[in-house]
Amino acid sequence: MKPNYLFEADVPQEVKEKVLAEEEKDKKKALEKFMTREVMMEQELATSDEPLKIKDLLALKEKEGLGKLHVKEWALFNIGA
Repeated sequence: MKPNYLFEADVPQEVKEKVLAEEEKDKKKALEKFMTREVMMEQELATSDEPLKIKDLLALKEKEGLGKLHVKEWALFNIGA
């Protein structure tokens, strides 16, 4: 999926409010689904057999001794489109 934001904190409050306003029943679930779709760090790795979010992978690598990892930029490559 093509995310529009790097971190959950990058999502403007107006966008969050719009998502919540569009949902009538389960607002929390709708917001979680939006974050999973639109925020890169909340997305699951496509190459993992088990569900593993990108932020969890970075935390795992930090524990393995790589030090503090910071994502400043990202790029999306669409191969074979």
